[in-house]
Amino acid sequence: MTREISRRSLFKASVVGAAAAGAATVSNAASAAEKGRTETYDVVVIGCGCAGMAAAIEAKNAGAKVCILDKMPRPSGNTIFSGGIINAAGTYVQKQEGVNDSLDAFYADMMKVSQGRGDPALTKMYVEKSADAVQWLTSECGIKFRRLEKESWPMLQRGHVVDGPLKPHGAQLAKQMLDRVKALGIPVFFNTKVIEITRSEVLHATGVKAVDEDEELVTFKARGGVIVCTGGFHNNKELICRYMCVPSSQNQPLFDAKSFVSWLVFSGCHGNLQSLFHQRVA
Repeated sequence: MTREISRRSLFKASVVGAAAAGAATVSNAASAAEKGRTETYDVVVIGCGCAGMAAAIEAKNAGAKVCILDKMPRPSGNTIFSGGIINAAGTYVQKQEGVNDSLDAFYADMMKVSQGRGDPALTKMYVEKSADAVQWLTSECGIKFRRLEKESWPMLQRGHVVDGPLKPHGAQLAKQMLDRVKALGIPVFFNTKVIEITRSEVLHATGVKAVDEDEELVTFKARGGVIVCTGGFHNNKELICRYMCVPSSQNQPLFDAKSFVSWLVFSGCHGNLQSLFHQRVA
């Protein structure tokens, strides 16, 4: 009887042990699936628009291992749907057409349009680098521009419109930049939505976590940092109401028309990470 009990006890213990081992294996597999795969780069760029592709190209030319992530199946942000117009002064295009312009005048007009609320340092940088940006697009990506048209203030003859068969002209810009990205061998992960920017203990960006087209978690490590190029916040109702609306009253509109004008001029298009950053720093 003792021997039988011992055998039964041993068998029961074996079954329980096997079940526990099986559960541990399943748990480990689930944990591994939850962690997903990991990719390592020097630089990770979020957003495959004009800004994102420019950043990736420059990083690649500097010798960095770089990739681009975009939640859409193609470059579907502000760039591809835009008119492909770049406001700039002192460009080679203006000089070729004999247009007289100055950086001081361009800066003054930019600040007027923003009702003086534009960041002076950033606006100055934009103005001073605008001609270089136009030249870079031509030299690096083969972008050609149409003849300048004289428009009303503040555009004047500063609107450099991308030339080519695709319409709108932003689609032409996106195509040629994407062609350059591919020629340089920069991997682009479409259908990959960033859900978190990972950070070190001292808040240095160390990479991102994203969900790919198979709905699997992917960790992209970035040894040199993360560049966010996801547009402005005008697709975010909360931030629009917070920063561009005024208190309502019987004699005052809910939406500030002056703010609306500056928003049209300076905002990006479809960015959705700004709310995350705002929550982090607020």
